[in-house]
Amino acid sequence: MSQNKVEMESDPFNQQFKVITSDDELAFYILTPQFMEHIVAADEKVDGYTKIEFENSRVTLALNNGKNSFELTKTLWSKSRLDETRLRFRYELNSILSIVDEMLTKENLF
Repeated sequence: MSQNKVEMESDPFNQQFKVITSDDELAFYILTPQFMEHIVAADEKVDGYTKIEFENSRVTLALNNGKNSFELTKTLWSKSRLDETRLRFRYELNSILSIVDEMLTKENLF
């Protein structure tokens, strides 16, 4: 299946992301202006970058900010540091969930 790069209708989105698709029409259906705003905002909130892959009936979503929120380091020696880590993780997770919530507004995504 051939794939090509498409430019979306948002310059900030195009500067930050690359869209590779085998179906241009489907890419524009999924990546609405509102959805693109959610993705850009999530990246800004966590100072990272998002990768979303739609393949067959599966969606893979990753948000990379260079931190491993699942591995606690030795520096978490106090309850307050643990609480800070939990809050940061929840903040990052909420950023991802805002993207998922926006995807769920589509009744027939696939």
